[in-house]
Amino acid sequence: MKVILTEEIRGLGTRGDVVTVKDGYARNYLLPKNLAQEANTSNLKAIEHQRRKWALLAQEEKDAAQKQADRVKGVKIKIEKRVGEHGHLFGSVTANEIADALMEKGLDVDKRRIELSSPIKNIGVHDVEVRLHRDVTASIQVEVVAMGVEKLEEPEAAPAEEAAAPLMPDDRYVDDPPAGADGWREVWREDRRFRPRASKQELVLARLRRLVRRATEPDAERQKNFNLVLLDLLQDVRADVERVRRDLRSDIDALQRDLSSALAAESKRLHELVMIAAKRNDALIAALDQKIESVAVRARDAVNPPVTPDVLYRRLEDSLRGSEAHVRADVMHYVRLAADHQPVLDVGCGRGEFLAACREQGIDARGVDTNERSVSDLRQRGFDVALAAVPECFTTHADGSLGSVAAMHVVEHLPVDALFALFRESARVLRRGGLMMIETPNAESMLISASDFWRDPTHIAPRHPAALTVLAREHGFEIAEVRAVHEVAEGAKVAILESDPPELQRVIHAVNDRLFAPQDLRLVLRKA
Repeated sequence: MKVILTEEIRGLGTRGDVVTVKDGYARNYLLPKNLAQEANTSNLKAIEHQRRKWALLAQEEKDAAQKQADRVKGVKIKIEKRVGEHGHLFGSVTANEIADALMEKGLDVDKRRIELSSPIKNIGVHDVEVRLHRDVTASIQVEVVAMGVEKLEEPEAAPAEEAAAPLMPDDRYVDDPPAGADGWREVWREDRRFRPRASKQELVLARLRRLVRRATEPDAERQKNFNLVLLDLLQDVRADVERVRRDLRSDIDALQRDLSSALAAESKRLHELVMIAAKRNDALIAALDQKIESVAVRARDAVNPPVTPDVLYRRLEDSLRGSEAHVRADVMHYVRLAADHQPVLDVGCGRGEFLAACREQGIDARGVDTNERSVSDLRQRGFDVALAAVPECFTTHADGSLGSVAAMHVVEHLPVDALFALFRESARVLRRGGLMMIETPNAESMLISASDFWRDPTHIAPRHPAALTVLAREHGFEIAEVRAVHEVAEGAKVAILESDPPELQRVIHAVNDRLFAPQDLRLVLRKA
């Protein structure tokens, strides 16, 4: 997987580098810890303006590291360690000890910057490299000197009364295990021991303990040094964890403040853009409406026919629905479905676009409508059309006699009782496997349900897909298809700029999906 590094990772790259890593390493480590981002097109574009900032920051870090390297370079420090007879250390010199020695000279160097190519286990002068930056190193000299040579010498025999005396002063003993790492560090550093239990053979046991200690003293010393180093490491780890916790808490607080400020600013900007877009859209629609109405008025004045409600609605339909060619292209999906489910009843056939497309495909289709003008025009063109409303339009059809029922832009005109009757009668007249095909304005689009829907004064209410699917299942239909169709023009949506940050782009997508969702809902039901 290709990722963009947002932090410098040793051995992999620096901030802004595009690198290829294993998928598991990216998903389980780099991405969750915000050390990298996926190298997609959006992130690659968004990261470009950050690279200049990172370059300046990296140069500042390098300059600071170079100044520190100039002060550290050539420094010689001395560390005292316990050694054996042959100059070998008990344990080794740690980076923590070197960092402490540097601190005594006023040089604050992170122990993680001290690179020990191999453990220092002998006395003498050793060159040690300090990597203060990826490109900046400094060499120091570490002189290891002997604190004392441990020799295994046979002590003189102690008198019997001295052998029976305590091995150490009473304050050197501990009665209970210490609590915490600091307590254990003091026990090991001061060489304190648990108090031996009283015994009648104390003289024999005391001599036996001396012999055992004398035989195991080198190993015990090594174990003591190892335990002290281990406790120091544990303390360092705890300090590092606490520092990381504080840094993380501080980073989270800063991120929350920055995010809150950014979201507030972007929300304000988005609100302004939405208001501007809405005003422009309303102005465009108003201008188009005025132009259409002007043309319609001129046409009526020229012909001057009698204006009846049916004629008025037909003119309204012509001005709002669009051209017949456009509508015929939209209904071709239903024509293909009806080809395998004949005969077809087109409820609310209107201008007859669906009937005309069916006739061209050789499909047996008839229509019904409540508009006398539309019915008269269709009959003159040779279509089988009746003047009837829901539910009367179904009375002439026997049970199970139809292959499909089409109701395109009808349900939004029906009151609730008629809507229920449409589902009930369709379920009655359709044969098993027959289709009920519904298209209606999309109630989930705020542009449609809050504005465009109400341009037609004969509309009663938008019909939500959830309500329609419930009615379908209650009347024995299976849901074959339900989806939003006929996308809103891209020019009407809120534009997304390439320079917009990913967070703003996601917000704009969400706004477009809700405000400018597709215009219509398509619902295809199959009788079970």
